[in-house]
Amino acid sequence: MFPKSCEYIPAESLEDASELLDRYGDGAVLLAGGQSLVPMMKLRLASPKVIVDLSHIEADEIDVDEDRIRLPALVTHADAVNHESVTEHFDIIADAVPQIADPQVRNMGTVGGSLAQADPAGDWGPLVLATGGTISTLSASSGGRKIPVSEFFGGTLETCLERDEVIESVSLPIPEGDTGGAYLKIKRRQGVYAVVSVGVHLTLEDDVIDSVGVVFNSIGQRYFNPSDVEELLEGERITDELVAEAVDLLDDEIEAIDDIRGSAEFKQNACRSLFERALGIAAERARGNEVENDPMINLTELHA
Repeated sequence: MFPKSCEYIPAESLEDASELLDRYGDGAVLLAGGQSLVPMMKLRLASPKVIVDLSHIEADEIDVDEDRIRLPALVTHADAVNHESVTEHFDIIADAVPQIADPQVRNMGTVGGSLAQADPAGDWGPLVLATGGTISTLSASSGGRKIPVSEFFGGTLETCLERDEVIESVSLPIPEGDTGGAYLKIKRRQGVYAVVSVGVHLTLEDDVIDSVGVVFNSIGQRYFNPSDVEELLEGERITDELVAEAVDLLDDEIEAIDDIRGSAEFKQNACRSLFERALGIAAERARGNEVENDPMINLTELHA
């Protein structure tokens, strides 16, 4: 199927893109890497009247200072995970990004595009949620704002972005202390959406959990951030009893749905197992131990 015809406008800068969105209104959309928009247009799930193209705008460099890492919106998945400071501070990103789709998507898709798409099976939303990031925007009408990621996402493909807002960057706070993370996903095969994914990012102080972020995706209509589980874990030493209590609490909070990738019952059980495993890996990494981790679990291997 071919996309419907539309007007094409290359933006000269992110500021220019915001002005174009303001001018053309709800019929205009942004094109960055195009790894989500173009397939949706081919299936006519999206039929914009105007495409504002960002793909030829050169991305700023990833910026690192003492307390945060700034990822410009137009940085590709591959450039983000190939940056030494990003993977040094965030095991969760080092695990997750190499499992995004395939090399073509990782080399074309952008961090900002993934966040703006808010696909409940996407990976950058959970990564930024688990690490407590802040999203910065530009706006022709208001100048832009800084949005805590906890306030950014709505339902499926929904964010709090206003009509003319463009994501400029996302800042990830560099954690203090002993930090580790893990990201696990179950997939039918490489290159497809996961059946279930879970990310854990934590900091230990004297082997006590000082802070923790837990996020699931691919299980429902939005990313799932079990705040009650995080509150239970914070301030505690990791013991078998604590993990069992956290898993039981998680089971009460999860609202998985049936879809073409798996049943709600399967996802519910998978969430329990993946969370327990990811928490253990993250804790061992925070203690300074090297843990070999294959982030992708293939369903054919799971049932073998």
